[in-house]
Amino acid sequence: GTLTIPAFAAELKSFSDVGPGHWAHNAIMKMVERGMFAGTTTPDANGVGTFSPDSTMTRAQFVTVVTRYLYDADLKAIADEHKDSGVWYSANYEVAVDRGLITEAEFSIDAMNKAMTRQEMAMVLVRAAEVKGEVAEKLIPTQRIADYNTVGSYYKDYVRQCYSMGMICGTDSKGTFNPN
Repeated sequence: GTLTIPAFAAELKSFSDVGPGHWAHNAIMKMVERGMFAGTTTPDANGVGTFSPDSTMTRAQFVTVVTRYLYDADLKAIADEHKDSGVWYSANYEVAVDRGLITEAEFSIDAMNKAMTRQEMAMVLVRAAEVKGEVAEKLIPTQRIADYNTVGSYYKDYVRQCYSMGMICGTDSKGTFNPN
């Protein structure tokens, strides 16, 4: 079925800032087809929107992508309760908290427009994988993560599991994670 995405997403055909020559074009468009991404602006009359590939992703945006993928039925079930909330991500936030992807102590609803760090992404991705019954079969040695000592203690296990499962990799050939 189709995922719960903004109505305008059905009109989306391409992004002006992620053309066919962009290194992530195919992956981005696959996620658009699956209903996980809808871009950062409403498409014009020709179906062209923007994606903002070089912008920082907020916590709200990241959690929205994950909940659209994992919990579309839950989002549809509570959509009416949230349509007038004035907070575009409120349903996604509620589902993420209810399903254990995040806790209110980790991310208050008021802090969801802050930038999502890579170590926070690792935490949510590992929890999402666990929901799907996936776990790291074998953990990589921490030495393979060049800046593992800079990862927050709360996130160390998540980062290691995320690397081990191939969900996030380093930002260079040394395996530097750049947690923040």
